[in-house]
Amino acid sequence: MLASAVIVDTTIRSMELGGSGGRPHSSLQSSLQHPISQLSLYNRFSNRSWLKNRSYRKKTIKPSLTETRIAYLASRNRISNRYWTKNRSCRKQTTNPLLTGTRFACLTFGFLTCVVLAFSLLGVAVQPTSADDAKVPGNRILFADSGTLFVTDPYGASLRKIADHVYTAALSSGTNLIAYADIKGVYVLSLADNRSVSIAPVTEGHVDSIAWSPDQKLLAYDVEVPKRSWNLFLASYPPNDASPNTPRNLGPWNGPINFSSDGKFILHPSFKPAEKPAEQNILETLNVETRQRATIYRSSAKIWDAKYSPDDSSIAFSITGLDSIEDLQECGGAVRDLWLLPLRSKRAVRIANGVFDFDWSPDGRSLAVGTGTEDCGYPPGDGAVLISSADGKVQFRISKNAPSLDAKSSPDGKKLIFVDFKANQLVIADVATRTLTPVPGSNSRASQYVIYDWK
Repeated sequence: MLASAVIVDTTIRSMELGGSGGRPHSSLQSSLQHPISQLSLYNRFSNRSWLKNRSYRKKTIKPSLTETRIAYLASRNRISNRYWTKNRSCRKQTTNPLLTGTRFACLTFGFLTCVVLAFSLLGVAVQPTSADDAKVPGNRILFADSGTLFVTDPYGASLRKIADHVYTAALSSGTNLIAYADIKGVYVLSLADNRSVSIAPVTEGHVDSIAWSPDQKLLAYDVEVPKRSWNLFLASYPPNDASPNTPRNLGPWNGPINFSSDGKFILHPSFKPAEKPAEQNILETLNVETRQRATIYRSSAKIWDAKYSPDDSSIAFSITGLDSIEDLQECGGAVRDLWLLPLRSKRAVRIANGVFDFDWSPDGRSLAVGTGTEDCGYPPGDGAVLISSADGKVQFRISKNAPSLDAKSSPDGKKLIFVDFKANQLVIADVATRTLTPVPGSNSRASQYVIYDWK
């Protein structure tokens, strides 16, 4: 038994050191460097720091038992005091015991446990997003950090960089396709096979909004050329290989893009000159097939955003009562309100005051609402995330720090993710228990987060 244990220990050390000189074997070195480069946002270790601090002689921080710490313990063949004191058979042997009997068995077992944990955690850490991830609802969160687009899971274990200098992005209903736009064009990346397709170049202006149709066969995006034009385009996906993919120009546009649940209509706020000033701001729908437009609501106040409810029975929209640009330049006070428009009665009802953003729950019974006081800056100093029933009768605050905004619901509606601007991190909230959990790694001081989707 003793001989076999020594052989196992020697074999493992040989695999780690890879020969004389104590230098790591190339395969082990690459396996360690890869997760560190992938997870530098989490554990704050760059490859340079890793190489510089291989001996760990001077530790200015006390790392927790994460991937990097366990990899270090395994490579140095050490067992932490925590594991030493927890093992009852080893408590009395605290200083240089002989490798005999129970002590040797304890040391061998502890070391092998560290090795197994190290490689297990490293395997999880570097696990890339794959098609299998799409089979689990709520396993993908799409967000941007200072213009760099990422996709991850709620636990931060599969962070993946998608692109730099991104204006806007959207995750398809099947969660395997990411559409995004930068200064040069519109693209789609398939997470299933890691292939990127160019949908259309952008030669002038920039893309403000982008959205997938529910069947993910169409991609809608708008292109704004300042002081010249603002148009909506519709592209098919996948592109037709027989001919160039030329997106259809569906005409003038204004505001965000929102598909109905059946994919037949696209909703947006707009401005349409009318004889009566009270009818110039409108909610408009566009028939995807016929291109016909219909006005479903008119107002004297500017409408900022609008979204169909999950069952298409009503529309939530944010609106301001200020009528002129001069008034908009005056700061102070709640300037945007959230209203609900039932499509049968067409009688709008106000739900909340001082709204910056909102998102429907999957069942359509409630909304996550970002509220605050307009102070000529973003985010507002008192920004908070509320949960409101669809009729506005039940409301409660779920965020803790201010400012917090930009909430998105999970696919099952049980959780929310939002940006905590004070702590500069992404936070997941359990709606039932109101428990807040930071997403691991999302706490960089220079971060400027934007959450696009959680599906």
